[in-house]
Amino acid sequence: MAKKKYAIVLDASKCLNCKACTVACKFENDVPVGHETYRI
Repeated sequence: MAKKKYAIVLDASKCLNCKACTVACKFENDVPVGHETYRI
């Protein structure tokens, strides 16, 4: 089975680097504990 890929689209000019978007994405998509996130 292929690994799931997650993505989020946001306005980077409004980013406060609080990581709330990452937390919300993991919660909403039931991302497993230990799944790594990458900043691009």
